[in-house]
Amino acid sequence: MSKKIRNTESDDSTSCKEYYHFESRDSLLIIGANLFLATAVIASIILFIMILNSLGIINLNILAVRLSPPRTFYLASNTFPITAYGNMDGVNVTYVFYGAMQSNGTECINSVAVYPFNYTNQSYSSTPEVTTYIPKEVAEIYYSNNIYSSFNMANGKPYLQYDGDTLLCSSIINAIK
Repeated sequence: MSKKIRNTESDDSTSCKEYYHFESRDSLLIIGANLFLATAVIASIILFIMILNSLGIINLNILAVRLSPPRTFYLASNTFPITAYGNMDGVNVTYVFYGAMQSNGTECINSVAVYPFNYTNQSYSSTPEVTTYIPKEVAEIYYSNNIYSSFNMANGKPYLQYDGDTLLCSSIINAIK
């Protein structure tokens, strides 16, 4: 009889250990599955936002400017107007950025004209489709298609632009905050 009691005690202690062992393993599996699911959801959201940005539905560059405004980088007046090429609503366009004269002889971008490509004539239009001085529109065009990052020469004259610099006038940066 004493033998049976000893086995019962050992069986109880063994089953108790197994119970807690399985319980902790199950909770770890649940935690791992939840972490995996949360990571997948966050990655999906980031991917979705990046797709919307690439399609032009949202503009993350404007959001970045609002969060941490860049410094205005002024160029010599003889570098304006600055021409850049891009795409607007599926049409190739030429952007011509005009500057605002500063007292020290430099300029910063304060307006833009958009010249669409005429596929029939195989040339860019001689009259702009859009000309705007509205700060938000100028900033959106400047930051569209990452054309601002392609500015490494202005009318054949090279210049250095650092991360965080912009050619937009501070009045435009302040208006889109």
